[in-house]
Amino acid sequence: MISIARKLLKSIIAQDGVPVSLLTKYARVSAFVDGSQVLGFGRVIGSLSDIDLQDKESKKMNLFCVEFDSVNVGPHVPLEIATSVWVQSADRASTGIIAKVRNDGTYSVLMDNGNFETVVARDRIVASEGKSPLLNTDRCKNLAEWIVEAGVERRSDAELAALVLCKSGWRREKMYLLREEDVSALQHLKRSTRASILELAEWEMERKRIHRDEEREREKERVSWSYVIVKYAGVVSATFASFGVCSLFFWNYLNYRRSRRHYQMRIAVNNLTNSAPHDLDKGSMECGASTKDRSASIFSTLPDIEIIRRIIIPLNPQDSKSSSIENTRSVVIIGSRGCGKSTIVRHALDNVPGVVYVAVRTGWSHEDLTKAVVRGFGVDNLEACGDLTTFTRETLREVASRNGTTPIIVYSLRIGDNFDENRHLVNVVLNQQRHISHDLKMASTISEIDHTRVHVYPGLYHDMGLHWVRDFSTANAKLFLQGRLSETATDYIISNLGTNVGTLDQTFSDMLWTDENAEIYIARKFIEAEMFLDAHERRFPELRSMIDDMANSDYLEGVPLQQYPHLIDGGEVPNVIFHVNWVNRAVLFNNKILHQAAERRLRKLEAPVLEEPIPQ
Repeated sequence: MISIARKLLKSIIAQDGVPVSLLTKYARVSAFVDGSQVLGFGRVIGSLSDIDLQDKESKKMNLFCVEFDSVNVGPHVPLEIATSVWVQSADRASTGIIAKVRNDGTYSVLMDNGNFETVVARDRIVASEGKSPLLNTDRCKNLAEWIVEAGVERRSDAELAALVLCKSGWRREKMYLLREEDVSALQHLKRSTRASILELAEWEMERKRIHRDEEREREKERVSWSYVIVKYAGVVSATFASFGVCSLFFWNYLNYRRSRRHYQMRIAVNNLTNSAPHDLDKGSMECGASTKDRSASIFSTLPDIEIIRRIIIPLNPQDSKSSSIENTRSVVIIGSRGCGKSTIVRHALDNVPGVVYVAVRTGWSHEDLTKAVVRGFGVDNLEACGDLTTFTRETLREVASRNGTTPIIVYSLRIGDNFDENRHLVNVVLNQQRHISHDLKMASTISEIDHTRVHVYPGLYHDMGLHWVRDFSTANAKLFLQGRLSETATDYIISNLGTNVGTLDQTFSDMLWTDENAEIYIARKFIEAEMFLDAHERRFPELRSMIDDMANSDYLEGVPLQQYPHLIDGGEVPNVIFHVNWVNRAVLFNNKILHQAAERRLRKLEAPVLEEPIPQ
């Protein structure tokens, strides 16, 4: 059954001599080509006169749609690729699709039974059904595009293959199910082309399978947390293991770098070339945490700061970077415990680069002191430094060349009550000061010594600068206690305990802890001081005359040292009561409360005794 378009029909003549203009629906007609050769016989199923034709000649013609009962294909009927035809064999006719049109007038026909007729003459084609309407459907077009992607170069071959597959029921979405027996029907394509189509189908099948597996896995992960834990346990373990291995590697690498001498040298130089001093001993501020902030402003106004700055720092430190290392100086700062030696030194060296603070404790040898200096540089691996003296010398010279100023080492002595150990420690520190400042000329040095806990021979100071830090003045002591105690209590405490900042801070803490007023606290301290003096006088009776003589003198002036030459080697007992001020060469009480207690006891003894009247 075929609908004939006007390209094929030049005339339609009705049977029985009925004019064309009078043809009605279902009328029997005969169709001719060029008015002579019969194309076929059929019946009219519709009129085409309502179609808007382009050429005027066609508008004058009466066109009809005819359903043929039989079709004869003559040599004048054109046949194109993808045209359905009937091919005459020996005993029967079979249907097929034209795959190729050859130049010699023959055709290659792909038969519906799967055979591929390579050469088919025109006379063997007995009928034609025209191009299949499937070619114009979206289904066939999409399939043709997919075949082109598979590697078919000619568009006509791709369309023919798409038509064959469409007739078999294939769609673009199902091409991943294509098999070799399905592709074997496309005999008009080369074997390599068919293999590429199968390869694309297999690739799509694999992609579909992967997609299905992913969807299945996602569904399992959404449903069961235990499945997620079991699934990713290995990945998490491997990740942590890799992280551990990398961490271990980098840790070992960093430790290897830190174990190198040049790395430790670089750390030390960088720490000492900063603008701010590198303070490694947070406990070196002897004033204590409770008085540090409050007394900072008071200490900053003391004249000792400018004196120490002039002693230790040259007047023109930047005249020559090469000669600045030669301007080394050695200074010893003495004072009682809590007088503010450390605070004054830090104010004097404020914003001075290349300052190292070293806290020295009793029992240390020269080697221990050298290690403490190297630790003060910020070095944590002493074994990597090699010889510590050489390392110290090279570090200080490098710092001096970078800063243009002489490095400074500050020794803060943490001495106890054992005077023999204290004397040994002072000798070790002063000897190293000379070695660093005078012999090696590596840096300037400062020592902070509590002279109430050690008696140092004057000969040790002959080649060093010596500075005595006195206690607060009365005005500064009142300013220190301002706002803490009443003015009356402040005056009473200062008159009996003195102006030592350490003593004042300890007094305020004790009064706050015990909730005592000034009178009760001072009375208790007097009782303790008198008991302390009596206990030592009972053990050493010869101290009584010495204590009485010092009670008659001023507390700050003391007694001249030449009156008691044996005091230097007097042993432990006098040292816990007295100390020698080598600046003034005088003997003084260790604290004012002892002087006040001795003075009060002496006044009681000298007071006249009134005789009571004899009762009558």
